This record gives sequence, structure tokens and C-alpha cells, in this order.
Amino acid sequence: MKIEHYTFGNIVINGRNYATDIIVYPDRVEPSWWRKSSHRVQKDDLSFLEEEKAEVVLFGTGYFGSMKVQEEVLKELESRKIEVIALKTEEAIKFYNRFSDDRIIIAAFHLTC
Repeated sequence: MKIEHYTFGNIVINGRNYATDIIVYPDRVEPSWWRKSSHRVQKDDLSFLEEEKAEVVLFGTGYFGSMKVQEEVLKELESRKIEVIALKTEEAIKFYNRFSDDRIIIAAFHLTC
């Protein structure tokens, strides 16, 4: 799965356009990723990992990097032996496209601010 294009508030994956925050799994896209607090990823927001195996959880923190991954999330994923990467969404997409064929990455992208 490759991400073809990203602009503020919009992403194209495998020819399909998404205009809400999303989660990208190795085999599918889940649109409408919502968090308890829109610009903070908290431990309660990790339900998307319940039945998934991941080597890396990649957070796209927004066009300007406004979304913050809380320390409790980092600790939780570390305890599961999952690497966490948080980058502005544009940079996170570059990382995803470069490494998603080699590693099991679940990516959660904030598309706006």
C-alpha cells in the first residue's frame, strides 16, 4: 500500500481520497480516526492496536505538527516492544512509503493542523 499524495486535510492512498484522520494498516485503511482529545494521543486512543501486530506505530502529527503523542502512549508501546515514531504528517508519509514494505507499520495520520 502506497500513499500517493498528501496536502493539508487530504490524503490519497491507492487511488482513494480521504479527508479525515486515518489509520493505515498493512492491508487496509480505516477512515475517521478519532481521539479522546483531538490534538493529544492518549493511551485510551490505542484501541486500533488490539488485534494487530506491529513492529512500528507511526504517528503523523499534522501538517504543522500540532498533535502530540503523550508520554503514557510511548511507555505503553515500549512495554509491548513496539517502536514509536512521531513526525509531521508529510515526513511520516515519506517514512511510511520508504519502509512499509520491509516492516510491519501501523500508521495513524492527523491530516490537518
